[in-house]
Amino acid sequence: MKNNKIKKKVEEVFNESHRTDLQTRLNTFIFYLKKSNIDELTEIMGQVNIDPIIDKTLEIDKETLKNYCINFSEIKGRLTESDFDKIRLICGPKGDVVVNKLKQLLDW
Repeated sequence: MKNNKIKKKVEEVFNESHRTDLQTRLNTFIFYLKKSNIDELTEIMGQVNIDPIIDKTLEIDKETLKNYCINFSEIKGRLTESDFDKIRLICGPKGDVVVNKLKQLLDW
């Protein structure tokens, strides 16, 4: 049951129809990233088609994020190296590329 709730939230975070509330969705993702263990996250992300998410992440630039009024310092302050390790693991073979892109966007 818990996995279904988390899976639903993860799907909501990346749902295209809620583009205007990206900051809230990122905060939700960070919350679940910190709250869940890596096994749960890997299982949930295994049920979600992660390739379009990774592709969007790699395409995005800082200006686009600024247009969505993303608070970079807030996100940067909430993430740790351990969180990046989780992201790396749940993204599979492209994990290093995704983490490097995120760190670049956040001026890590």
